[in-house]
Amino acid sequence: PRVSAVMLVYRQDRMRGSEVIAGLRAIPEVVICDVVSGELDLVVRVEATDAGRIQQIWKQVSAFPGVRDITTALSLSTVIDRKPS
Repeated sequence: PRVSAVMLVYRQDRMRGSEVIAGLRAIPEVVICDVVSGELDLVVRVEATDAGRIQQIWKQVSAFPGVRDITTALSLSTVIDRKPS
């Protein structure tokens, strides 16, 4: 069973924050990354083997130059999943 989490990433400079996205691309457990409007910058879906790996990824992403803050929500259960299988 995989563990998933959503990371809400706030960048210091959203117009010149491409290095954050490049860093996220290099993490294989990052399955989705959306650039969103409003105060929030990136919504990142992470799927890993366990919660410990999610924590490692959080530490890695929080250390990226240009990351101002991260809010992480660990998924407790999935009740709707309409992705093609």
